Amino acid sequence: MDQTVGALLYLDLLKRCLTRMVFPDATWAWDLSGTRPMDVDARREGRDWPTEAVTMVGLRRLDNLQGPSSRRFGTMCPAISSKPECGVAGAGS
Repeated sequence: MDQTVGALLYLDLLKRCLTRMVFPDATWAWDLSGTRPMDVDARREGRDWPTEAVTMVGLRRLDNLQGPSSRRFGTMCPAISSKPECGVAGAGS
């Protein structure tokens, strides 16, 4: 398998794991009164509040982040530190 194809498959799997699309969790109700089953379309767009997912941005936004990053750094990055930091320090809001 070509390294580029392998890298793209890995990134796709990573995005699906981060958003819990691979192993679905529940979604918080908008009034936080309880949970309901995950809506795949809402999760893809980042329009729900996952109970256990690592990120809330959704697959669509992760795809948008991957595009410029892949063009800037190449699909195979020599070091993790060359990726941009997109999180919030100290788990703040």
